Amino acid sequence: MRGMPSPGRPETGSHHFRLSLICRGVAVSLLLSLCGFIIVGTIMFATDLTLNRLPAVAPDLLIILSVIGGSLYAVRRGAGNGWLHGGLTGLGYVLVTALGGYLLAGGADFQVVLSRLVLGFVIGSISGVIAVNLD
Repeated sequence: MRGMPSPGRPETGSHHFRLSLICRGVAVSLLLSLCGFIIVGTIMFATDLTLNRLPAVAPDLLIILSVIGGSLYAVRRGAGNGWLHGGLTGLGYVLVTALGGYLLAGGADFQVVLSRLVLGFVIGSISGVIAVNLD
């Protein structure tokens, strides 16, 4: 019905910060990354594509697409503060993946992590603003 709030969404104009939305958005981003890795791995397995021949922007492109998907998911579930929910979803995703890389690889380059944190927050914020305005 028009004018009635959706069951899963707060009323329009409600600008509450919801950590649960960010956590779900990060989870969606991680699932999208996993799907991306599986697709790229399958393509590499089926063809003669190697890591050396893979474009240098492929990891950043995967980060961007994962953050966009997670941010859209998080923001579309909650009304308002799209830039904040989207940006923190992107930041959370990069933090989780950087921590995983640090634990699995035994180290991390601070400048790379910092640049990806900024990238995650900016892309997430832009995605969040767009998602809020899609209604």
